[in-house]
Amino acid sequence: METTFKVRASAAGKIMGAKGLGETGKSFCKQWLKEHLYKRRPELKSKYIDKGNRLEDDGLTMAALELNLGMIYKNDEFFQDDFFCGTPDLIHDGVVYDNKCSWSLDTFPMFESEIPNKDYYYQLQVYMHLTGCTKASLCYTLVDADYDLVSQAVKWLTDKESIYRTISNMVYTQKAFDEFKQEFCHDSKSYYFVEIPESDRLKVFSFDYDADVIAKLQERVQECQEYINSLLNK
Repeated sequence: METTFKVRASAAGKIMGAKGLGETGKSFCKQWLKEHLYKRRPELKSKYIDKGNRLEDDGLTMAALELNLGMIYKNDEFFQDDFFCGTPDLIHDGVVYDNKCSWSLDTFPMFESEIPNKDYYYQLQVYMHLTGCTKASLCYTLVDADYDLVSQAVKWLTDKESIYRTISNMVYTQKAFDEFKQEFCHDSKSYYFVEIPESDRLKVFSFDYDADVIAKLQERVQECQEYINSLLNK
């Protein structure tokens, strides 16, 4: 019994062990095989994922405005070949863009000079390979949390100053802060909110297509296929 394996762009980093597939890659293959055979995937839930899903379009719009991209249209096309598959966020003028919506200022890489998570580098290398683009931009954005996220965060708080601090850590524009303060803690005595300019809420890491990285990833995909076959034939 055999089954054909190809890796999602978002998971490409999971199989890029320093020396061969490695234990991390093998664990990934085992999980992939269970999902593939029995058509079940774990439902991942967290406030970080929730914000990213809810506000992805807001982040892309902010990035487009700051980067002067003009009119953009979010990509919905699914790309694949014999090794990889995935759906890039945006393809514009020969550049692949991917947005990562940071949960908070604390997790936003404002002053970083290198990509905090190397998995995202591999993800965009795969996107470039699949689309034929030779340049990519990884955009970290810091956008205001929406009403549902804020209301969930303050739901069980009773102290007005705690509510104030929570809201101020979840929104970055004066307009949004004023609206949430009026809604949830209008009589708070604190007045320390500082608006963060939009230009400071976008961090872009740009890089070129690397054929050597893709060749190595293709080797890893083949190793995954061999390992998956060995699991099936035990």
